[in-house]
Amino acid sequence: MESNVQGTVIVVECYFVKKPLHHVPVAQNQTTPSTVTETVPAYMPCETSAKLAVLRTIFKYDNFKGKQEEAIDAILSRHDSLVILPTGAGKTLCYAIPAIISGGVTIVVCPLLSLMLDQVQKLRSKGLSVTYINSSITKSDRDAIMHNMASDDPPYNFVFVTPETAVSEDVKSLLSTMKGKDTLKYIVVDESHCVDMWGLGFRPAYAELGSLSSLSCPIVALTATCTSRTEKVITSSLGLTNPTIVRQTCNRENISLFVKRKKGDGKEQVVDEILSNHKQNCGIVYCLQRADTTDMAYLLQTKGINATYYHGALDPYKKNENFQSWLDGKALVMCATVAFGMGIDKPDVRFVIHLSLPPSLECYAQEFGRAGRDGKEATSIVFSRFEDRTRHLKLISELMDGDHRSLKLKQLNEVVKFCIQPKCRKLHLVNYFGEDCEHLCCNMCDVCLEKTNAEPQIANDQALDVLSCLKNMCMSQNKVTSSLLMLVYRGSKRKEVTAKSLHVVPEFGKGKGVFSEYELKQFIQVLITEDVIIEELRGQKESGLHPYLRCGDKEEFIRQGELTILRYKMK
Repeated sequence: MESNVQGTVIVVECYFVKKPLHHVPVAQNQTTPSTVTETVPAYMPCETSAKLAVLRTIFKYDNFKGKQEEAIDAILSRHDSLVILPTGAGKTLCYAIPAIISGGVTIVVCPLLSLMLDQVQKLRSKGLSVTYINSSITKSDRDAIMHNMASDDPPYNFVFVTPETAVSEDVKSLLSTMKGKDTLKYIVVDESHCVDMWGLGFRPAYAELGSLSSLSCPIVALTATCTSRTEKVITSSLGLTNPTIVRQTCNRENISLFVKRKKGDGKEQVVDEILSNHKQNCGIVYCLQRADTTDMAYLLQTKGINATYYHGALDPYKKNENFQSWLDGKALVMCATVAFGMGIDKPDVRFVIHLSLPPSLECYAQEFGRAGRDGKEATSIVFSRFEDRTRHLKLISELMDGDHRSLKLKQLNEVVKFCIQPKCRKLHLVNYFGEDCEHLCCNMCDVCLEKTNAEPQIANDQALDVLSCLKNMCMSQNKVTSSLLMLVYRGSKRKEVTAKSLHVVPEFGKGKGVFSEYELKQFIQVLITEDVIIEELRGQKESGLHPYLRCGDKEEFIRQGELTILRYKMK
């Protein structure tokens, strides 16, 4: 309707306005705006217009990016879906827009309380009615929220829950009631790779999420890191029925990937890197042990870099204080263990440094993916030393489940391969995550920039020689280390060799002139990651566990050509 008032044109358009949030009972610690000011256009003539209207009106973006729209279409079809988009690709929009269009309530299963509260706050800031159920709220608050959810017209768009809450009997019964009333529209499992990562013992509730498939409600699984094996685990564990799979390349084009040789504990190298290239930049330094986070932060502080730290043993108040200091820009660098990061969405992170080897390429991709969320150039650096693998082996050895131990060891070996092979880092990653790509000269990794790409050579004969050398050494010595194997194979006359009569081993000196010291060290590492040589931890926990070598059971596979060992000649 238009009317002229003293020459001014007034345009009036009809809108639906959602119910004010102050009528919605929520827990006392769940802060909400007093009213919903955002509006959704009343008339959406077609599906595409509906998607764009929600995108532009509520989320304030002009257009979809990447495979967001394809994921939204898949979810709107009300079939089970697995959405695999890289970190920073906007996975929240993929489920939020279908949920808004479809109406009713969407349940979002979220792994961490901090991530849950962050997502809740962001959706509320868009004027949406959002609540959550977790261990931080009282029983009376929980009961009030569940009572509202059971009504014929639930007042929530989204309800966030932990996996433990989702599989509790009272919540499953409630969800069944809601499905009967057609008020339950979707069940979203965010960070669904945790089903694989944590479902084997650390958080058994993840293994029970598949029971929700009996509700016959569309299940949406979201993740940024998913190999073909993980895809099968997620599909099976969640009970997805012929899911639509939407996969976008995991290659973050704005992030450069570097692997550098670690010297000693690497802390001084990290300081030098930040002072030289990132003195004014926001970043994260991932550390393997809690003590390293405080040491690293202190060292940076002494060099004039404002840094803070974060790990799982900190009390909640200190965690929040340090996190907010970094989030607000008071501290430029966060030194943290893996306890920090899932769901962190700080746009201006310019670098992510790993002080030690990450435990898996899945973790690595998640962690360096916290950089460059604003689309500007960012850098990832791993300070790599094979000896750090031993620290991971100690953690793996403490796992109770044998299958879990085998999986974690395999994932760790893939990290080592990534670091030691002179192959484009980005090509290595996309291949690992199942993308069919043979050639990728990215000029955004150390291998491509330094032109150290090396054509691999088949080295089965050398592998058999090294294996035979180890076998003969083990006949007289039960404690053979990598360094001792190297000395014997390269023909060293050092005391630790001659005193043990290892210079009479038939393979003594066979590698001299064939391998440089570094090349042989790397070749033995390749044999270890292929399980041709087994590295075992021996000793007492109190006095320390040490890695010793023994032969694996792959010798015959190598002889028959069923297993190919590759050697990379360094330029």
